[in-house]
Amino acid sequence: MGMGLGFLYFVADNFALAMGNLGAYPPFLAAWAPFLLFAMIGEAVLLKSEE
Repeated sequence: MGMGLGFLYFVADNFALAMGNLGAYPPFLAAWAPFLLFAMIGEAVLLKSEE
């Protein structure tokens, strides 16, 4: 599961970078969106595994 999430982070980061370079996303969103998204996913997995 960790390897899958790592690969999906890599894909999401490159997608956001491409969208930021095209001007479709603002630079702040392109830089921070993948990190914040996967931080929330990681927190959810952590909380779920504690139960």
